[in-house]
Amino acid sequence: MKILIVEDDLDILELVCTMVAGIIDVDVLTASSGYEAIEIIEKNSDLSLIMSDFKMNNGGAVEVYKFLLEKKIKVPFGIVSTYGPKDDDIFKNFYTDHPQNFHLMKPFSFNDFEERIERIFPKPKNLVHSDFVRIGADFVKRHALPLQIYIRLSEEKFVMIQDKGHYDGVMLDNYIQRGIEDFFLKREVFEAYILETLQQTQAKMAQAPGGDILFEAIEEVQLVLSRLGVNQETIIYAESVIEEGLKSFRNYSKLCDLLDRILTMNHYVQKHAYLTAYFCVAIAKQNTTLTARDHRRLVMAALFKDICLVETPLLAEIFYIKDKKMQSLSQTQQHKVMIHGQDACYILESIPEFDNITREMVLTHHERPKGNGFPRGKENKNYQALTPYFMIGCQFSHDLIAGERSMKEMIHLAQNYAFEYEFAPFKEAYDHFVLTFNALS
Repeated sequence: MKILIVEDDLDILELVCTMVAGIIDVDVLTASSGYEAIEIIEKNSDLSLIMSDFKMNNGGAVEVYKFLLEKKIKVPFGIVSTYGPKDDDIFKNFYTDHPQNFHLMKPFSFNDFEERIERIFPKPKNLVHSDFVRIGADFVKRHALPLQIYIRLSEEKFVMIQDKGHYDGVMLDNYIQRGIEDFFLKREVFEAYILETLQQTQAKMAQAPGGDILFEAIEEVQLVLSRLGVNQETIIYAESVIEEGLKSFRNYSKLCDLLDRILTMNHYVQKHAYLTAYFCVAIAKQNTTLTARDHRRLVMAALFKDICLVETPLLAEIFYIKDKKMQSLSQTQQHKVMIHGQDACYILESIPEFDNITREMVLTHHERPKGNGFPRGKENKNYQALTPYFMIGCQFSHDLIAGERSMKEMIHLAQNYAFEYEFAPFKEAYDHFVLTFNALS
């Protein structure tokens, strides 16, 4: 039997693997992301159970479960997360799709975990004595467990070889050299250790500055892309381009500070930056004449276009010149909105990667094909090849963020774009937009 565990936190992944080993003898496969899990599933048709965290970088439980439904793969699926089936429509029939599907809320107890496993494997052949839990030698050594540790002499007899409060690595190595591979903890001790470790891990994650915020933003964007019909290959490619761009931009001290300001803000500027970057790369990928360098230009423009409005996100939310919010601003605020692209260019001017093509995108991302945008508000049919892609990516990102929209409303939105982007040089970008988001066609 094989079990697949999908978890991006290595400490939690190790704990879950250890708990499985303490309950039943199975082959345990692991993945650190949803898309990695999908690759494993494709190569292993004999999986008996899949357990997955909900939100992970590069795809999570949503993407894995969607793949299982599309391929009609019937296998028990467990969501191991603070999030659950109610948090995405893909799980609307979760408990009837397979009678053994389950949701286990973090932090969970070993007893709860064991109960879920035994529902699927009701008569595990190698379940250890009920008073003890088996743990591997590697786990004991890696964590230098200062707990009471036992070895098993017979079916019913366990002998303590280490008392609590002290870790004796030399003694344990001696046992390992004599062929002892499994050690045991009393059930109540293991239960307390698991619960405490999970709580500490989650507390540490919650205290990481900006970490959860950025993580949420990436996961939300990938979920939107998937719902709009963007294929997984394109999503993975867009993510790789963005990651490479972030790594490259951090080579410049000025950009490091700017990125930190953007990525730690849980508001419109961050969300629009990420959504625009993903959208633009995904759309531009349809144009085979555009290069990887062009895709990186799109990412740079997307991330830094609103850098001068980070501290005033309400101003960044004004996308259209006729927005009612614009009319309610003071003259000073209106002026700041009108020139924020130009101000961003001044800041980026000394960066070697910031070239004329990227500059044009930053300066004109509020312009519209028919001249009803800002700051110039003029029709222009002589834009660089990338600019129309950036315009439609920025506009679609804003229109999605600005309000909750049903799929029917998004289809109507895309149809309206057809009239706005109906002539050169914008039509090609629109055609590629439609090809990318095939759920809107």
